[in-house]
Amino acid sequence: MIVMLVQGLVANFVYERKYCRWRADQDEKSGFNYVSLLLGVGMLAIMSPLTLYRFTATKPVEWLLTFPADKSVFNGASSWLDLGFDNVAAKGAGFFDGITYSIRVLLDALEVLLVDTPWPVITLIILFMAWRLAGQESQFLL
Repeated sequence: MIVMLVQGLVANFVYERKYCRWRADQDEKSGFNYVSLLLGVGMLAIMSPLTLYRFTATKPVEWLLTFPADKSVFNGASSWLDLGFDNVAAKGAGFFDGITYSIRVLLDALEVLLVDTPWPVITLIILFMAWRLAGQESQFLL
């Protein structure tokens, strides 16, 4: 979710700058990039039939099922990645413990609020929030 938020903020910034350049200079390139469009269409034209064939054929061709690499490369890469993740976990244990603690505190607070608070209070809060979010159309309730 954080990655999506960062992507959205960066995209917003990039598109705003592009728009400002286009407003200042009408010769600024706009619209579709036809090379990218053709590349995307070409990739879909290759990937879609291969994927459909792979999952619909009773016995697909062997070259489609196995990745063409030596098992020693796979094993070496797997060992290297395992070692890397172990190092990150060991060196970042305090950071990850902090994230875990923060999430636990938040969940405990929500539990106290939603479980230990009397149900009529929670119901009134939810109704009030729904009424406020409904907007002007809900004014007849007053």
